[in-house]
Amino acid sequence: MKNLNTQTARDFFISKNGRLTISVILYFIIWSAAYSLWMSGGDASIIVIAICAFFGWRSHSSIQPAMFVWMSWMGFFVYLFVKFLLSAIIGLFVAPWVIGKWISERVYNVLL
Repeated sequence: MKNLNTQTARDFFISKNGRLTISVILYFIIWSAAYSLWMSGGDASIIVIAICAFFGWRSHSSIQPAMFVWMSWMGFFVYLFVKFLLSAIIGLFVAPWVIGKWISERVYNVLL
Protein backbone atom coordinates (compact mmCIF):
# COMPACT_ATOMS: atom_id res chain seq x y z
CA MET A 1 0.00 0.00 0.00
CA LYS A 2 2.89 2.35 0.76
CA ASN A 3 4.26 1.89 -2.76
CA LEU A 4 0.88 2.83 -4.27
CA ASN A 5 0.78 6.16 -2.37
CA THR A 6 4.34 6.93 -3.38
CA GLN A 7 3.53 6.18 -7.01
CA THR A 8 0.46 8.45 -7.05
CA ALA A 9 2.41 11.29 -5.44
CA ARG A 10 5.18 10.81 -7.98
CA ASP A 11 2.64 10.80 -10.83
CA PHE A 12 1.16 14.05 -9.52
CA PHE A 13 4.51 15.80 -9.28
CA ILE A 14 5.45 14.64 -12.77
CA SER A 15 2.23 16.07 -14.21
CA LYS A 16 1.95 19.66 -15.43
CA ASN A 17 -0.28 20.57 -12.46
CA GLY A 18 2.28 19.15 -10.07
CA ARG A 19 5.08 21.19 -11.62
CA LEU A 20 2.93 24.32 -11.41
CA THR A 21 2.06 23.54 -7.78
CA ILE A 22 5.74 23.16 -6.86
CA SER A 23 6.57 26.39 -8.69
CA VAL A 24 3.83 28.36 -6.90
CA ILE A 25 4.71 27.00 -3.46
CA LEU A 26 8.39 27.74 -4.01
CA TYR A 27 7.48 31.20 -5.31
CA PHE A 28 5.75 32.14 -2.07
CA ILE A 29 8.49 30.63 0.09
CA ILE A 30 11.27 32.41 -1.80
CA TRP A 31 9.29 35.65 -2.06
CA SER A 32 8.62 35.78 1.68
CA ALA A 33 12.29 35.10 2.44
CA ALA A 34 13.43 37.72 -0.07
CA TYR A 35 10.94 40.28 1.24
CA SER A 36 11.93 39.76 4.87
CA LEU A 37 15.63 39.97 4.00
CA TRP A 38 14.97 43.07 1.83
CA MET A 39 13.32 44.82 4.77
CA SER A 40 15.91 43.69 7.32
CA GLY A 41 18.27 46.56 6.54
CA GLY A 42 21.40 44.49 7.06
CA ASP A 43 24.07 43.22 4.71
CA ALA A 44 21.74 40.49 3.48
CA SER A 45 19.34 43.12 2.17
CA ILE A 46 22.00 44.49 -0.18
CA ILE A 47 22.61 41.02 -1.60
CA VAL A 48 18.88 40.36 -2.04
CA ILE A 49 18.35 43.75 -3.70
CA ALA A 50 21.25 43.03 -6.08
CA ILE A 51 19.86 39.59 -6.97
CA CYS A 52 16.36 41.03 -7.47
CA ALA A 53 17.81 43.84 -9.59
CA PHE A 54 19.62 41.28 -11.76
CA PHE A 55 16.47 39.26 -12.46
CA GLY A 56 14.37 42.41 -12.78
CA TRP A 57 16.86 43.96 -15.22
CA ARG A 58 16.68 40.87 -17.41
CA SER A 59 12.88 40.89 -17.28
CA HIS A 60 12.66 44.64 -17.83
CA SER A 61 15.07 44.51 -20.76
CA SER A 62 13.04 41.76 -22.41
CA ILE A 63 9.91 43.93 -22.53
CA GLN A 64 11.61 47.25 -23.19
CA PRO A 65 12.52 47.89 -26.81
CA ALA A 66 16.24 47.83 -27.51
CA MET A 67 17.17 51.37 -28.39
CA PHE A 68 20.00 53.72 -27.75
CA VAL A 69 18.99 56.73 -25.70
CA TRP A 70 20.51 60.06 -26.79
CA MET A 71 20.86 62.39 -23.83
CA SER A 72 23.46 64.12 -21.70
CA TRP A 73 25.67 62.17 -19.31
CA MET A 74 23.66 63.33 -16.32
CA GLY A 75 20.41 62.30 -18.01
CA PHE A 76 21.92 58.92 -18.83
CA PHE A 77 22.92 58.36 -15.17
CA VAL A 78 19.43 59.32 -14.03
CA TYR A 79 18.00 56.90 -16.62
CA LEU A 80 20.23 54.07 -15.34
CA PHE A 81 19.38 54.86 -11.72
CA VAL A 82 15.63 54.83 -12.38
CA LYS A 83 15.96 51.63 -14.43
CA PHE A 84 17.93 50.01 -11.58
CA LEU A 85 15.25 50.95 -9.04
CA LEU A 86 12.47 49.66 -11.29
CA SER A 87 14.46 46.50 -11.96
CA ALA A 88 14.92 45.85 -8.24
CA ILE A 89 11.19 46.28 -7.57
CA ILE A 90 10.22 44.13 -10.57
CA GLY A 91 12.85 41.59 -9.55
CA LEU A 92 11.28 41.18 -6.11
CA PHE A 93 8.38 39.49 -7.89
CA VAL A 94 10.19 37.97 -10.89
CA ALA A 95 13.21 36.44 -9.11
CA PRO A 96 11.23 34.06 -6.86
CA TRP A 97 9.23 32.85 -9.87
CA VAL A 98 12.35 32.21 -11.98
CA ILE A 99 14.17 30.50 -9.10
CA GLY A 100 11.09 28.45 -8.12
CA LYS A 101 10.54 27.40 -11.72
CA TRP A 102 14.22 26.42 -12.01
CA ILE A 103 14.02 24.30 -8.83
CA SER A 104 10.76 22.64 -9.90
CA GLU A 105 12.29 21.71 -13.26
CA ARG A 106 15.23 20.11 -11.44
CA VAL A 107 12.82 18.16 -9.21
CA TYR A 108 10.85 17.13 -12.29
CA ASN A 109 14.03 15.87 -14.01
CA VAL A 110 14.99 13.86 -10.92
CA LEU A 111 11.55 12.26 -10.72
CA LEU A 112 11.65 11.18 -14.34
